[in-house]
Amino acid sequence: MQVGAIADETTTASDLYSFGMTLIYLLTGTHPAELTQVDGRVRFNAEISKWFERWLEKMTHPHLDKRFDSAKVAQLALKSEDGSYGDFDLTKTMRENLQAAITYFKNHLSQMDYAQFRQQTYPIGSGVTEAACKALV
Repeated sequence: MQVGAIADETTTASDLYSFGMTLIYLLTGTHPAELTQVDGRVRFNAEISKWFERWLEKMTHPHLDKRFDSAKVAQLALKSEDGSYGDFDLTKTMRENLQAAITYFKNHLSQMDYAQFRQQTYPIGSGVTEAACKALV
């Protein structure tokens, strides 16, 4: 489990972690909870380049301060100088799933402005919602 979720804090680093784990799921077809963890780091097998694997490991690092500082920094680290997104050697289905996940996050970016939501005293995190659902069901 990621650091931050334990304390019920949601940050940009939490979103990066979630996005990274979503990508790992799309690449492996295995739910992240079923993957082996070593020192809090998820281990997975996917036919991707070592470079992309290291990028995903940074996205899903168990410590917030070891992840990318922002989605923009993660994107810049991912994007190569020629404007492509590396030589990840993904299958067509993997590319489509990856693009769908990226599009989802781009389309919902305004819903991830946690600093603004905290300033407006909105509750952040899913604990309250999950408890309400459990009580109703």
